Amino acid sequence: MLRARLLAIVLLVGFFSPVAQGADWNYHFSGGISRAEFVSLALASVSGQRLDGTNCFPDVTTESFAPSVCAAKVRGIISGRADGLFYPYDSISLVEAAAIVVRAKNVSVGSDFVWYRPYLEKLSQWNAIPRSVQNILQPLSYSQAQELIDAAIDERDDEDEDDEDDDEAEDDNDDDDLDLTVSASDETVEENDRVTYRIRVKNTDSKTRNIDIVAELPDDLRFISTSDDGDYDSGDDEVSWDSLRVKEDETKTVLLTLQVDDGVDEGDRLRLEVTASVKSEESTVTQTIKVTDDSDEDGDLRLSITDSDDPVEEGEYVTYTIRLENQDNDDMNVDVSADLDEAMDFVSASNDGEEDDDVVEWTDIDLDEDEDKKITLVVRVNSKADEGDK
Repeated sequence: MLRARLLAIVLLVGFFSPVAQGADWNYHFSGGISRAEFVSLALASVSGQRLDGTNCFPDVTTESFAPSVCAAKVRGIISGRADGLFYPYDSISLVEAAAIVVRAKNVSVGSDFVWYRPYLEKLSQWNAIPRSVQNILQPLSYSQAQELIDAAIDERDDEDEDDEDDDEAEDDNDDDDLDLTVSASDETVEENDRVTYRIRVKNTDSKTRNIDIVAELPDDLRFISTSDDGDYDSGDDEVSWDSLRVKEDETKTVLLTLQVDDGVDEGDRLRLEVTASVKSEESTVTQTIKVTDDSDEDGDLRLSITDSDDPVEEGEYVTYTIRLENQDNDDMNVDVSADLDEAMDFVSASNDGEEDDDVVEWTDIDLDEDEDKKITLVVRVNSKADEGDK
């Protein structure tokens, strides 16, 4: 049903939009992950190629993302827009992201008078189109971009594989374990804060399995949203995902966003319990967050950090989102510094962040009165990381 709905939208847009095959258009999106950030993340995650180069577009010179963008141009993954510019800070849509990921994987697709339709068809075959995407021309969020790339990485593009997996899915081995992990975007929260849980289940069996996930919500946490069509039952106060199809050695990730109630007491611990099951096999994990009052006495500047992936393995990429909140009555200029762990390699940073000797710095970030601003940092876990390290 998802593929049919998306292709119907593609045909409608293709009829009314005078876009030539392989060209970009001059829409200027706002919000979401930028074009440069997506190219950097896609090439680092999908292609595994060395990234280098500068001054490949008039608006891509020596910025932190230039090596990725220039490498993508050399390999024919991107070509820029009709005016010769790349527009690195524009947000990226599903249509553009699909073409970049498919080309980065060096997968051939057919041609069509609607140039981007073959790329969307390929994403649909890979089950890599985020279900939360409602419009193929709207900006992708960071979580949607990561979900798309993760699915593309896991897909081996074997057309016969799906038929084999359908047969195998009915024959699960109850002796094999499920690898279930749960992480929270924040370990400490305050009243009315929102926290996003990242629930990951890995199928360690040699066959495709249909896995059920149930998250039991604790008191003082209200349901807000979920990815992958998770079903919220207000009576039992739980969220469930039924029959998630997970291939052998594949990891499936779902997101759950909750909000802290008013009236929670400092020191309270809010405990989310998540259970993954297939037939008679079951795995349960709990994740606890603590209620604190971390706001500073002056209340001028507030800093918070969330990551895109936790836990991680060697070679994986992590996007950190750093949120700055100006709670003062005046505008301010903010300098930010991020010290990288020795097990991290710098990949890219938004807002002209520069890396030097494992320190990433942003200078003179303008924050208006009561303004929030987000900056991002992408790193790669290197070979110095050992299992169990933090």
